[in-house]
Amino acid sequence: MKITIVITLATALMLVDLNICADACQPNYWADGCSGVADFKFTDDCNKHDICYACGNALGVSRLSCDDRWYDNMINTCNTKEHWFWRPGCKLMAWIYYRLDRDWAEKSYRAPSVGFCKEAWVPACV
Repeated sequence: MKITIVITLATALMLVDLNICADACQPNYWADGCSGVADFKFTDDCNKHDICYACGNALGVSRLSCDDRWYDNMINTCNTKEHWFWRPGCKLMAWIYYRLDRDWAEKSYRAPSVGFCKEAWVPACV
């Protein structure tokens, strides 16, 4: 019983701070964070993934490469922005998001790519 309370409280504390600031990738209507699920400090990573899905085809980046880079970025976020105690839960959330995306998001990968993909800032986000 006590362990259940501890786990519940720990999870709640991890989810209190759900967003981080975006970096140089310019969010637009294609980049909406983690699309309605808890961002779990992955907002920037999800924005990059959204842009990769929108422009990957034009830049020769496959859907699998977009997804693998996204997963690597989320793991890096866990390793650099989380206290060591929270990292296992953070990495588990990254894995769950990755698996859900691989299983359900195929139609979201854009071919042909969208108009803004030729802008100078895009390659750094893909």
